[in-house]
Amino acid sequence: MVVEAILPARADEKLTLALGVIKVAVSFGVQETKNTDAGGVWPMKKTVSMLGVLTVLAAEPAFARDDCFVPMSGWQPRAAVARLAEENGWQIRRIKIEDGCYQIYGLDSSGRRVEVKVHPATLDVIKLEYEGTEEKGKD
Repeated sequence: MVVEAILPARADEKLTLALGVIKVAVSFGVQETKNTDAGGVWPMKKTVSMLGVLTVLAAEPAFARDDCFVPMSGWQPRAAVARLAEENGWQIRRIKIEDGCYQIYGLDSSGRRVEVKVHPATLDVIKLEYEGTEEKGKD
């Protein structure tokens, strides 16, 4: 149920929710919990293990990288992306939106295939890939 609640949320909401789950898990782990099946006290080792699993499940989606989460109102127009490609000597075959980023498919000045992931608001190159090789963008 925790994972279902985290998945549709935005990154900042995911982190807040993950921290809330961790707080609940920690308070649960501090208390001495009765195990009715065994009739005794639940061992701390199980509590710590459960706490670790809950922490990973809750925090993992919160830290998943979303390179280009920008509202559409903050996006640069497609023509600006085309200008960026032209300035870099890329011949455009296709510009599309993928994972919230602009994706340019085309050829570089020497005729090699190029795939470029571009941030939609800043037009920073996030990832540049030439015929199977990958280079990270400038940060």
